[in-house]
Amino acid sequence: MKILVRDLGSAGVDRLQRSVDAAFQDAHLFLSERDDNILEDARATDPDVIVLGVARGWDACHSICRRLKAADGAPDVPVLVLASPECNTEGRLAALDAGADGFLSTQFDIPELVAQIRTMAKLKGAGRSQAVHTDAVLVDRIRVLEIELAERAQQEAALRQILNTVPQSIFWKDRDGRYLGCNRVFTLAAGYGDPAKIIGKTDFDLPWAQDSAPLLAADDREVMEAQQPKLHILESSIAADGSRHWHDTSKVPLTDENGNVYGVLGIFEDITERRWVTYALDKFFDQPTNLHLIAQLDSTIVRVNRGWEYVLGYTSQELEGTSFMDLVHPDDQESTLEELSKLGSGKNTFYFENRYRHKDGSYRILAWSALASVEDQMVFAVATDITERKQAEAALQESEERYRSLLEQAPIGIGVFVDDKITFLNPAGAKLLGASSPDQLIGLPITKVIHPDYHAMLVARREQWYSGGPKQYPVEYILMRVDGEPIDAEIVSTPYTDKDRSGVQVLVRDVSMQKRAEAESARLLAQVQAQAQQISQILDSVPESVLLLDQDARVVLVNPTAARELRSLANVGVGDVLTHLGDLPLADLLTSAHEGPWHEIHAGTFTYEATARPLDASQNEAIGGKWVVVLKDVTRERAIGVQLQQQERLAAVGQLAAGIAHDFNNILAILSLQGAMAAQTPQLPTRVGERLDVINNQTAQATRLVQQILDFSRRSILDRRPVNLQMLLKEQVDLLAHTLPEHIEIELQATDADYTVMADSTRIQQMVMNLALNARDAMPRGGRLCLTLTRHENAPLTAMDAVPWIQLTISDTGVGIPPEVMPHLFEPFFTTKPRERGTGLGLAQVYGIIKQHAGEIQVQSNVDRGTSVSIYLPAVMQTPEVATAPTFVSPNDADATILLVEDNAALLEAMSDTLMMLGYTVIGAGNGKEALSLLECPDSDIDLVLTDLVMPQMGGDALLTNMRAHGLSTPVIVLSGHPLSGELDSLTEQGLVGWLLKPPDIDHLSQLIAQTLQH
Repeated sequence: MKILVRDLGSAGVDRLQRSVDAAFQDAHLFLSERDDNILEDARATDPDVIVLGVARGWDACHSICRRLKAADGAPDVPVLVLASPECNTEGRLAALDAGADGFLSTQFDIPELVAQIRTMAKLKGAGRSQAVHTDAVLVDRIRVLEIELAERAQQEAALRQILNTVPQSIFWKDRDGRYLGCNRVFTLAAGYGDPAKIIGKTDFDLPWAQDSAPLLAADDREVMEAQQPKLHILESSIAADGSRHWHDTSKVPLTDENGNVYGVLGIFEDITERRWVTYALDKFFDQPTNLHLIAQLDSTIVRVNRGWEYVLGYTSQELEGTSFMDLVHPDDQESTLEELSKLGSGKNTFYFENRYRHKDGSYRILAWSALASVEDQMVFAVATDITERKQAEAALQESEERYRSLLEQAPIGIGVFVDDKITFLNPAGAKLLGASSPDQLIGLPITKVIHPDYHAMLVARREQWYSGGPKQYPVEYILMRVDGEPIDAEIVSTPYTDKDRSGVQVLVRDVSMQKRAEAESARLLAQVQAQAQQISQILDSVPESVLLLDQDARVVLVNPTAARELRSLANVGVGDVLTHLGDLPLADLLTSAHEGPWHEIHAGTFTYEATARPLDASQNEAIGGKWVVVLKDVTRERAIGVQLQQQERLAAVGQLAAGIAHDFNNILAILSLQGAMAAQTPQLPTRVGERLDVINNQTAQATRLVQQILDFSRRSILDRRPVNLQMLLKEQVDLLAHTLPEHIEIELQATDADYTVMADSTRIQQMVMNLALNARDAMPRGGRLCLTLTRHENAPLTAMDAVPWIQLTISDTGVGIPPEVMPHLFEPFFTTKPRERGTGLGLAQVYGIIKQHAGEIQVQSNVDRGTSVSIYLPAVMQTPEVATAPTFVSPNDADATILLVEDNAALLEAMSDTLMMLGYTVIGAGNGKEALSLLECPDSDIDLVLTDLVMPQMGGDALLTNMRAHGLSTPVIVLSGHPLSGELDSLTEQGLVGWLLKPPDIDHLSQLIAQTLQH
């Protein structure tokens, strides 16, 4: 038997050699080494069978088969292919198609191999035809397919066994979401007994159709479209029994050999129970009061609950991964490690105390119970904060020790008797009864220490004790000492029940000395009460607040004034702890003030002064002692002081203004009159006329400046008459509408009411003009100026008289007034404007005008929001007279003679020239005395006297008085630099027909003289 072998490998060749040697006596194996020698080797060896392996792969095997069958002159030798059992079906069938006559596994049975070789050798010997070859191939194909089907069935059975064994649910679907298959766990979750019943269904046909089918279908589409797995999806669904289940699901796309996605494979695990366990554990760890701990036996913290933050101040992020031993008090480290060692040996901890450091550095006492998992090296523990309990226990123990010490050291007798026998007595009680120690009396009947005369009282009291009668108040007894001496005592008895036994606790006090002192105490008490009554009356009558503080700063005593002030300054009363008065802390009050004995206190708009002194004046610092505090309200006093200072300043300025106004106005009168006359010079050169205009304008400006000074110093002469403010303001608004820039809107608001005030209309107009110009400067980019009139039937402010008032509010939408400027608004010469734009007299003039009208002014302002000025003037219940236009009277053509009385020679000359220019004859006099002499001349023909007020030797007022005293009725007009209001009133009563301020307006002067001469 000759066998040609190729690509079988050394191990395969050895096994084949051993097999044929055992079966054939004359078996010979020939090895073919190269592809191009296979035909030559076949012709040379004339083998009975050619055996091919797949050591170089299926392609090489197929190529050799095709050359052996298709080459011209190739020997007709059967070909047997040996391949490993793992070779796929496609490779085997391709080998048969290429010309192989048979196929065996390399793990062949020797009898099977021998039978196959013998059959193929017989075919060769018989010279087989193509049909025989085809049948053989067909048989081999069928055999290969049967083997493959058996292997596949076996694999599928194994796979099915695996699928049905795993605890997870596994399924696979096509692209339309139809189930292609699933394992038994999935079938049970869907409520079906057989997986075959699910094939062909979709999620919309299963119990979770309405609940989660759309979400499941969406996940399937996402996996197939992205061709990427989607792992650990948290899904929920309704099971067949109606319960909700949670799943941890992963899905991957299914692809064919060409990489096309034809479905999705999914696996999910029911985590409902795990989720609820996790939820319950999280809830357990959310419990905030106790401390829950999971840690390793080496003290490394794995997990803590929120109680750690609540009790110790540490968050879980700060603790997890650290050692809890770092928080244990150094003195508790050793005992904690010992307890941890016990846990490591499997012993549970039922109660263990140690101290843990709080985040703020303090320590809290914790009580632990714990158990350990030795296998996992883990500790599970719960702790309770018992710090307060421990402190309470310590306090209780301290209280008991203090009570015991109190009993033993108490200066009064304390005893207990049960069943009418003494069971306890403190040393003071034993001493009171003359015993050397309590033991000498314990056990004796109570009647042994009570005088026989009081035994009946004792019996009556005892019935009350044991019948639950009312509380026992102090009762006086006579007790018997051990030596038989009676003593007066006061006893307070309290019944009690302890462990089903009833007894009585008694407090015994020797009152022998007390009785002797009662008479003296009564006398002293009456004396003290009388003194206390006197002190109380004194405190109640003083205007200042007086209060007494104890060592804890608690208010002990107050007078009525202090009771009111304490409520507003500190919101405290008698019995409360005082921490501050207004803006002054108590600690500062109890120290020396920087200047003098008084501290300054501010509370809102009120100002107070306070001083504190220790009750014991011999101590510099009464630490822990009592303090007397005196408090007085200086708000009004300070306001009056500020007002007085301001009035003094204004009075000084006013006095200065009044002093200089006469001289300034004389000078200005000369300039004004001379300038006016010079301007009327015929054929005056243009340049000279322009210069005279400048002089006249500046003279008028100086005149207004003097008037402003007189206004703010309240020295102006007012012509007050009933004025309807609404009518006056309408005219003023019309004027302002043409005066103010166009981008400023002006408006007058007034309801239908009587707005009549007694006022000088020219000064009111000046006041409104000043405020309107200030508003204009505050609105450089435009805005709104509103004048609002309001009538108040009662006083709108507390400091005003209870009469009707008219309120004029002038508000703008400008830049506002800074807070630091507000206190200086009405100060003369104070201005925030550049020097060339403001004199600082406008608001001072406004203030003076309002005060001269007995009015009030308030200013409210917000930076960047505007300012509101409210002016209050007393209303008058009188309809204002209708002002009639003055009738113009031409200067009298008759040769009227005017006596001009003026001490200033230059002014006398200027006035004389002016009057003569008006057509009058003028006689001059330097003072009132000269004028009176001229008037008393028999041939005097003087029609009018025009006089100054302030002159040497005799002033204008004295001149008028002397004229009337001498029976002279010549009309008199006063022309003064600054007359006083009182002077004018007095002169009017004596027949003064009119007056003008210097410098006079020539037209006004001409009209006044003409009207006076005409009448």
